[in-house]
Amino acid sequence: MIGSAATLTPLTSFILNIVLFLVMLIMAFNLLEIFSFTNKFQLKMPKTFAKRIINIEDKDSIVIPLLLGAATFFLPCGFTQSMQLYSLTTGNALSGAITMLVFALGTFPVLAAISFASARFSKTSNSGLFFKTAGFVVILFAIFNLVTSLVSIGVLPPIFNI
Repeated sequence: MIGSAATLTPLTSFILNIVLFLVMLIMAFNLLEIFSFTNKFQLKMPKTFAKRIINIEDKDSIVIPLLLGAATFFLPCGFTQSMQLYSLTTGNALSGAITMLVFALGTFPVLAAISFASARFSKTSNSGLFFKTAGFVVILFAIFNLVTSLVSIGVLPPIFNI
């Protein structure tokens, strides 16, 4: 029921993609430590949750990064939000659930690898390189998101006609 009422107009989708682009740029700038003023715009976790997570991180276990990575499923990124919006707009609970299941299963291997890699590299001298690389990757995804949103409203021609 909600999905059939939650159709997005192209303009609304474009505005959401621009907001997503800006959020991704702020996150990338913070990872790269380019502009100090962007720290003010970064969303932060409430202090009560942050203290509990810091206490959990102190424990030396291989399961903790897995659990923290799984918890981020509930803090969706732009790709996850896009899939959630698509699932909502199908207007069919089963179709939406299958879409989200396939998306979750498809992204799990890469996200698990990133989770374990970040846990491993954060304790080495290469942690700066890891976070700088992540910042550049986020910028690339932000630009890709901006270009595809401009294509979707007709400002730019499509690069590939598939």
